[in-house]
Amino acid sequence: MSNKASFGIRLETEIAEKLDKLVDELKEIKANRSEIVETIVSAYLKANVKHLDKTKELVMRKRKGELWVEKL
Repeated sequence: MSNKASFGIRLETEIAEKLDKLVDELKEIKANRSEIVETIVSAYLKANVKHLDKTKELVMRKRKGELWVEKL
């Protein structure tokens, strides 16, 4: 039995297309969307940053159409 939670997410079409491109480029290791998203989220949450502050900053920048990330 897996100790993973399952839920759906919605992504902007451009982001979903980039994610699908990653899936295509990672065929040799058979990575799928879920594994890639889980890996990215896990890396972010395990990074040595103040997650509340950084997440708030990123959400506000996205809402303003100013989202780009130099460093997480």
